[in-house]
Amino acid sequence: MLALIEFFAKPKAQSYQQCMLSGIWLGVAISAIATLLALICFGFSQLVSDRVAAPTEAVTLSLIDIAGYILAAPVIETLLLTACLGAIERLGRSVQIACIVMAALAATLHSLMDPLRFLPMFSSFYLFSLNYFTWRNGLKYGGFLAALVPHIVLNAVAMTLVTFS
Repeated sequence: MLALIEFFAKPKAQSYQQCMLSGIWLGVAISAIATLLALICFGFSQLVSDRVAAPTEAVTLSLIDIAGYILAAPVIETLLLTACLGAIERLGRSVQIACIVMAALAATLHSLMDPLRFLPMFSSFYLFSLNYFTWRNGLKYGGFLAALVPHIVLNAVAMTLVTFS
C-alpha cells in the first residue's frame, strides 16, 4: 500500500498501462478495506437486530447464480454507473458532486433490505466513481475497467462469504 502511495506521490512520466495497473491495485486494496467495513457493519447489525446470525437453511447457489453475481451484475452496474456519472458531469456538476450523488444513489438501492449496509456501499461506490474519473482518459475503456475490476473483486469476496459461511 505504501508503494502505491509513493507511486502516486512522485511526479514522473509513466505509461497509461502502468497507471492503469496501479489504479486497479489501489482499487482492490480499497475494496478490501470496504469489505472489512461491510463485515463490521454486518456484525453490528446482527448484534442489534432480532434476526438469528446464521440462516436456518443452507444457501445453495448454482454456478450461473454465482457468475451472475460476480460478473454480470458488476458489468451492468458499472455500465449504469459510468453512464450516470457522465450525465451528471454534462449537467455542469463537479466530479466530486457526481461521485457523491452516484454513491448515494447506488448505496441506497443496495441497502434497501438492510440500512446498516449504506455506509460500506456508499464508500465502495464512491471509490468506483473516483476510479472511473481518474482513469477514464488514456486507455480505451480505462475508466470503465478501473471501476469494474474492484467491483468484481468486492462481489467475489461477498459471494465467498455468503456461500461458505
